[in-house]
Formats: sequence, structure tokens, C-alpha cells
Amino acid sequence: MKFFITSLLLILSMDCASPSYSCASTEMTYLRSMEKSIKKVWDKGVIVLADRLLKKNDGFNRKQSATAEIFITPSGAIKKVLIVARSGYEPFDFTLVDALKTVSVPGKPSPKFISDDGYVHIFWTFNRYAPYSPLKGASIRYVKWKPEKAVRSYLSKRLFKKAWKRLIASVNGRAIPLNVLSSFMSTFFSVYYPYTSNPYFVSDIPMYLRTNGFPALIFAEYFNVLSSIEQKLFLENATGLEICNIAANMGSGDKKDFFLVSLKIIERNLPCKKHTVDRIVSRTGKISKLINMMRGSSTIIGNTLISEIKKYYSSYPLQTVQLLGSRPDSSFIPFLKDVIKGKSGIEVKSEAMNVMSKIRDKNAGLLLLSSMRNKDEKVKMAAMSRIVKYDGPDLEKIIKFSSWELGSIVKKGSTPELRKLAVRTMVLLTQKKLNASNKHYFFMMLRTKGDLLKSAVKALDPDVTLSRNQLMKFLTHSSRDIREEALISLKRSSTFNSEIYPEIKKPEYAKFPDIANAVALVSASSKTLIKKSITAKGYKKFSLLKAAAESDGKYYIEFINKAVSSTANPEKLSIEIFLALTALVSR
Repeated sequence: MKFFITSLLLILSMDCASPSYSCASTEMTYLRSMEKSIKKVWDKGVIVLADRLLKKNDGFNRKQSATAEIFITPSGAIKKVLIVARSGYEPFDFTLVDALKTVSVPGKPSPKFISDDGYVHIFWTFNRYAPYSPLKGASIRYVKWKPEKAVRSYLSKRLFKKAWKRLIASVNGRAIPLNVLSSFMSTFFSVYYPYTSNPYFVSDIPMYLRTNGFPALIFAEYFNVLSSIEQKLFLENATGLEICNIAANMGSGDKKDFFLVSLKIIERNLPCKKHTVDRIVSRTGKISKLINMMRGSSTIIGNTLISEIKKYYSSYPLQTVQLLGSRPDSSFIPFLKDVIKGKSGIEVKSEAMNVMSKIRDKNAGLLLLSSMRNKDEKVKMAAMSRIVKYDGPDLEKIIKFSSWELGSIVKKGSTPELRKLAVRTMVLLTQKKLNASNKHYFFMMLRTKGDLLKSAVKALDPDVTLSRNQLMKFLTHSSRDIREEALISLKRSSTFNSEIYPEIKKPEYAKFPDIANAVALVSASSKTLIKKSITAKGYKKFSLLKAAAESDGKYYIEFINKAVSSTANPEKLSIEIFLALTALVSR
């Protein structure tokens, strides 16, 4: 790794930022081509006219000299002209600036001349005495910013290759300096969104934050551009410290962004700085009053607060119900019951059931159970998704009654989606307490066929002994889809490498190509994993790239460097770039 970075830095240093003979030669060629255009407007234009029209004793005709800085864009146009060394006679300086703005630049400048601010900087001294525009007084100077400022500027202008090159060039020893990394990643995420909004990517970011020590503040800009659903996913997986850092570094944003962060801080009772919480709560709009009431309320929720909740619900139904979830309390049950039975939309009703699932009261569980019997299919499906989260009193009774209801839906459900969700819910519920009364329903779901069976297999928890045993049996199922789903579920197990992987290496699994392939991938090289990821999609692509980055960081970064230099759409490499950075930083 050290040899690779040293070699890379050597290659990167061979440009006009550190002068060499070839660069100096290229620079002189470019300046000579500029000289022809400059002579037309200065020597043959301004000077000749001054000789003809002005008296010899005129201030302009005295021995004058000034140095100008000419800013040229990558496309070959003069952006602006500044006087950096004055002549002492303003009309001379003003005339010089006006004349140079009319110069016709001969073509695009070499990318080697473009400084970190995106311009070519030419410094040229002009005289009122022969030679009037001496080439020996001209030079190109490379304006070099600090690495963090340079990569931010490059990315904001979508000069991706230059940003990546500068990032890698900043490597100190075996790691990227944290300030440069932060600058690169915060800009990278915000500029190249939505390529980095893949749900697998969003949910895995906090894991990388913890294992590699990335500061959460670099994701503040990224958080601002996520959709509400993606923001919820991000916040669910983030640590308390990361959420507090995001709160402290949130700039301008939508009221909904500030509301979601406020919600999570209150819900988890995070020790963020008071002035930080006050600031983001104040940015949530009129509902900030209710948020502050929830922050300051005691364990027992009083009638005054319930009255305020009802008042705010009429104007802010979804936000009010979401806020109740930050302090779930049994006194909310009558209000939530009215919400579920009322005329509000499914999003609000679904959120009300989500709050209900957090309340440790048997009446909350029974209300979710009754909602599963609702005639409205959307309400019924929302109730199924939420009841699996319930962990309050009388859980065994709730599971038993739910199983009866779910069994009926699996047989008679009006749509395939409803029946599949019923199967998934049944497995997730019975797994919580597998005993004599509910094992029957658990195994009944595993005897289904087709898409119903796939739903059951997806719901099996590999860290529950009985479920893991069933997943191992499904590895030899006649359907390839079922085998693959079983394998994906098993890979989520905390004991996959230590217990499951040695097991699936046994001869009885060798006759199934997909299982044999999975065994091979565990010990595959980074090169093999990258090749397979090219045609893969979704979670499979992400997991292959992740494994490649972790197995051989050196090869993975070499692969990224080649990809960055050859692709016309580097933004499509956003996930690969992130994984490359984790591979480099963690070594």
C-alpha cells in the first residue's frame, strides 16, 4: 500500500505545478501564440495611436511600466484582467486593462496550466518603450490552494478527475488528511446526489462512520438533499454523536429536515448541546412550540399537553403524530385511536400505528390487532407492518390472536401483495416467541409455495436457531430463487464466517452452483469481486464492491483510479468512490 501511494504521488507530481523542462517548453509555446494577439491590441493598437494622437510630453508617453494578471478560462476566453504592479499613472493602467480584454486567445490552454481556481493565470509586464510587450516579461503561474479548498472547488464545478487527483495527492503517509477528506466527501455527496441515495448505501454509511472514524459533520450537506424517507433511514442507523454533529452543522434547509432531526434528538434523549437543539427547533416553524412542550414534559403526560396536541393536529396532522412517537405514552392511545378511525390519509394513519407499536400497553397491541381487520386494505397492511414492532405486555396473546387473523389473510387475501405481507408478518411475529402455541403457524408459512415462500424465507432471522436451521435446509431447495434468498438471509448472520460458511463448504452443497459460487466469493480476490460487480445490481452489486474494497484496498483504489480517468460519467462511480475512500482511510 505504501509503495502504491508513493508511486502514485510521484506520477501526480509530474505536472506544471512543479516545473520541469517539458512544462516550461509547453508554457513558452503557449505564450508565443498569445504574443501575436497581444501585439495587435497593444503594440500596433494602443502604442501606435498614442504616438499619433498624443503629445510627446503627455503623461501617457512617459516611460511607463505595469504588470497585468490575465485570467483565462479552460475554454480559452479572457475572464478578467487585473493590474498587479501599477505604473503610477492611472490612465496608462486603465488603457492596459481595456486593451487586454479585447485580446483573442488562440485556442484552449493545456489542462496543465489550469490552477486550482479553474483559471490559467498569466502575468505579463507591458511598457511604454520598446519592446512594448516583451515575451521575457511573461509567465504562467500556478495558483495552488490548500487541498481541502481545491477539491471543494473542483467538485462544485464538476471537475471530478482533478478533485480526485488532488485528493489522492494529499495522502500523508498512509492516510488522507481528515480536513481534505471532509471537504471532498461533503461536497461530493451534495453535488453527485442522487447517485449516492441508493438505500443500501444510505443505510451503510453510519457503519463506515463508526468503523473508520469519519466525522459525521461531513454528511450534513448530504443529509440536506436526501428525501424524507432517506433521511429517516439515515437517522435510524446513525449514532447519537453523529446526529448531534449533523444538527450542529445543518445550514439552510427545509423545515422538514430540521423537524426530523429534532424528533430523533427528543426520541433518543440525546445529549446534544442545548443551543444546538434550540436552534434547529426554532427552524421547524410554528410547530416548534409543541416540540418544546414535548421536550419539557414530565413522564406523566397531562391534559394540557393532550389539548395542545389536538389543536396542532388540525393544521399539522403528520408532524403532530410523528412527534408523539418521540415520547410514546399510554395516554395518547385514545387520540391515536381516533386518528386511525378518522378521515386522515394513510400516511398519517400509518404513522399513528407506528407510535402505537412503541407504547408498552396491551391496549396499544389490541388496537393494532383490530386495525389488521380493517376493510381498507392500506390500513390493514400498515397495521401488519407495525404490529411486528410491538413488544409490550401480553405479547404472546397478541401473537396468538394475530396469527389467527394472518392465517385467514394468507388463504383469502384479496391481492398477492397483501398475502405476501401476511406471510412475512406471521414469520416475524412467531419468531419473537417460538413456542408450542405458535410453531404451527411458523411452519405453516414455510410450507407455502412461490412468492409466498420467498416472503417467508426473507423474514427468517439467521440469528434465531430454529430459523437458521430452516434457512440451511432451503439452501438445497429445488428453486434457485429460494436458495438465493436463503443465502442472502444467512449472510446477515453475525456468525456467518465462523459457523455458517464452514457448514456450506460441505459436499452436499457443492452440487448447487449458486451455493458453490457464494463459497468461492468469500475467499475471492478483489479483482474477481470487481468483475462480478460490473453486471450486478442493487444489494448484490453493493455487497460485491464492499467485499472488494475490504479484501484488497490497494487493488481496489487502482481500479478506481483507472475508472475515474476513463469514464465520461464519473458521478456514476459515487458508491465505488466512497468504498475506495474507506479502504484507503482504514489502512
